[in-house]
Amino acid sequence: MLLALLSILFPLPDGNCASLSSDSSAIMVGEYKTAKQETLVEFSKMRVNPLAKVSDFIFSPDYTRILLKPAPADTAKSPYYIYKIESNRCDRLSDNFSQSCPLFSPDGKKLAYVRDNNLIIKRLEYNTDIVVTTDGSATTFNGVCDRNFREAFGIESTMLWLPTSDYLLFTKGNQLFMYSIQYKWTKPVVMPDHDAAYITAVKPTQDPEQIAVMYLNKAQNVLRLAKVNINTFIAKNVYEYKEDKFIPPFAAKFVEFLDGTNNFVVARCEDDRKQLYLYGPNGNKLKQLTNGEIGVTSAYGYDAASKRLYYQTSDGINRYVCSVSADGSKPQTITPDTVSSLARFSADYKYFECTAKTLNTPTQISIFDVKGNKIRDLITLDDAPKFHRELRKTDNLNYYIVSPNSGSNGKYIMYVSDFESNRDDAFETAMCDNGYSVVVVKTRGTEGQGRDFAQGNYLNIFKAPAADYITVANDIISGGEASEFIIVGEKLNAGVAMSAILAEENPFNAAVVVSPVTDIRDYNPIVTQRVMKTEGATAAYSENSAVDNISKLNKKVLILHSENDAEIPLEQTKKLSEKLVESGIQFESQIFFNKDGSFTRGIANRYLINKILNFIK
Repeated sequence: MLLALLSILFPLPDGNCASLSSDSSAIMVGEYKTAKQETLVEFSKMRVNPLAKVSDFIFSPDYTRILLKPAPADTAKSPYYIYKIESNRCDRLSDNFSQSCPLFSPDGKKLAYVRDNNLIIKRLEYNTDIVVTTDGSATTFNGVCDRNFREAFGIESTMLWLPTSDYLLFTKGNQLFMYSIQYKWTKPVVMPDHDAAYITAVKPTQDPEQIAVMYLNKAQNVLRLAKVNINTFIAKNVYEYKEDKFIPPFAAKFVEFLDGTNNFVVARCEDDRKQLYLYGPNGNKLKQLTNGEIGVTSAYGYDAASKRLYYQTSDGINRYVCSVSADGSKPQTITPDTVSSLARFSADYKYFECTAKTLNTPTQISIFDVKGNKIRDLITLDDAPKFHRELRKTDNLNYYIVSPNSGSNGKYIMYVSDFESNRDDAFETAMCDNGYSVVVVKTRGTEGQGRDFAQGNYLNIFKAPAADYITVANDIISGGEASEFIIVGEKLNAGVAMSAILAEENPFNAAVVVSPVTDIRDYNPIVTQRVMKTEGATAAYSENSAVDNISKLNKKVLILHSENDAEIPLEQTKKLSEKLVESGIQFESQIFFNKDGSFTRGIANRYLINKILNFIK
């Protein structure tokens, strides 16, 4: 994915926007307010390397070039291409297939990218490469983050060009370096603390002599912001945020510097909800910008013209696009209805695009102005819902049920999944098509309902959310609605499903686990350090790992795993299978040989769905 392309429309500096044509064969340009569009480039008619279709694109900052990501049919030749608008010429970024994290320089004349975990700079005017690093390997990552870091923080790269386009900052593990194109040297940045375990943000400030670096300690309960002098390469701390348990990823990577004053805005949780706070250039707290019962869950950016910050809030169920003045006055909820995605703002912050979805309405991508008025609908992603969707609450736990319109037959699936994003899930649809009702619970450990709820799985990464699923299942059973309950989960959520089926007096008839995490000690160490703290051998790790508790199993289990799943190695299932055999416990399993994690992702594959249906019938 191209990091800057988050949605269907790409804002242009003249107030218009660009988008892919409906058949992905061209880039179209038009106004936000109308559907009228003109063709900017037709990919099959480009000079040199014409393409059939493109899946993603991004303009250079000077809008003279476009970085293209071809549709799968053409990616075998190269993952990325550079199209020059003036000459209608399209060139491969590199003849080496290994390319990731492309980043244009501010002047649009250079493009940094990672190849085989080494940092490369393409000089676009001369079509030449500058090799910045040569030590990249399976364990050394230059300019790009490793898989564990990406999963833990949602950050793929922390590269940053300086405004002059002559210097590039990049990370190598927990170290920061600066490269000079003119002088061809690479120099390390001297951080003020030895415990700079995770660099979570590298951002420009309003001072051309300073760069901001945000970093966490290994325990992830202390976040610091340091300012780097670009002449001396020395960093000095100006801000610190501590939590008893852990700093959430959003707060760990968000900082916005305001024009003129060089004041900066950060997210922190001083009461129960995350809010935005304004700090002075030297780290002195000036004021709290947002407040209330709804917490801030993400931020979009700052508009210097209106001096307003745009952000998203959540009450645990609904999410809204909001704004607030940089002086803390006039907070405003912009969208009247809940949104189910991050918004995408135009370059002048006059319009934004977002996806709206409620339980029983079609998903629509629409354009709004910043007063919340809908300008027009872009796309309706589905027809009217086929099934009945109902939101409920019990014991402070929100959950929704998706049931066949013909009504429930008493057979229920507890689907351990993301409460916010899975309302159009193929798995839910398939289960309802076959007469099952599907329940998804917003469990402890998820954002949106305050600090205690978000940190409710602390030291119990699987057991706490499993207990929430048991609570909801018992509530439904007590109402006389359910005669059968199956719990299903994938990857980390499969660990929750296993913990639930192993719990004493659980109400589930069977469990289906897909690419399960069965031993938390072998999972992503950054995530486990955050939630489980000390590494490895504590009682909490054992209590939350199915391999240590499998003798308690007295229900049916189906285990599914792809042989080449890079995220959750097959070793996790092997360990569990060995323990089951040693304990004399019968179970069902299937390994999908020569398949990677995409085969099981989302449990949407028809083969998997049929396998699960055959098991639970």
